[in-house]
Amino acid sequence: MNKALEEAYKPVIFYQSTFLQRAFDQLVHDVCFMNHPTLILAVRTGFSGYDNPTHHGIFDFCYMRGLPNLRILYPKDRFELERMVKDNLRNLRGPTIIGMPYGPVDDKVAIVKGASRGIGKAIALEFARQGAKSVITYNSEAVQPEAIVKEILTLKGEAFTAQIDVCSRKSVKKMVAAVLARFGRCDVLVNNAGFLEQKAFMAIRDEDWDYTLAVNLKGVFICTQEVMPAWHWE
Repeated sequence: MNKALEEAYKPVIFYQSTFLQRAFDQLVHDVCFMNHPTLILAVRTGFSGYDNPTHHGIFDFCYMRGLPNLRILYPKDRFELERMVKDNLRNLRGPTIIGMPYGPVDDKVAIVKGASRGIGKAIALEFARQGAKSVITYNSEAVQPEAIVKEILTLKGEAFTAQIDVCSRKSVKKMVAAVLARFGRCDVLVNNAGFLEQKAFMAIRDEDWDYTLAVNLKGVFICTQEVMPAWHWE
């Protein structure tokens, strides 16, 4: 796409959650690597209750967060969604995905993986602002999760922390049991924990590759499989 066309036309794509996985190669090479200004509106970017299995976007965030040049935006409600869409239509300069909210989260219990910093922390804080109860999970001993819990308390929210290894079923089971003991239910799982090794291709070792797959794929599988029976269905 030449510069004149980029200024005159801004591609807008609307898709339903995991359907984008079927076009993953095109997304990576034709949009992200080329840094084309493309606005993608993604509905159902999470688990959406009893519905067709192909409509659940529980893996979306994990595989999209490692793509080059891609901005990922999650509005908290329909009003912020409208502002984000209008702003990006005016100022779109690269590939952008907006995850469209699926419903209110007030009084929900949300497990947020990797919530001690970055995107996970921002998600947990927004849950607190909207009245949800947050479970802050982390892995590293160096992390101090008490800081984010303190922030949540200042927002009049409720939270507790759990150190887990997302690749260990035993560790995840223990975390789920703690959530049920504390809140008696679970409504939301945010598979935010991820790992990306920033190395040249020939410098990546077997153990680097194995760990990447373990966290980004196996970790999502184990956590979703263990948390799903505890979901509070409505």
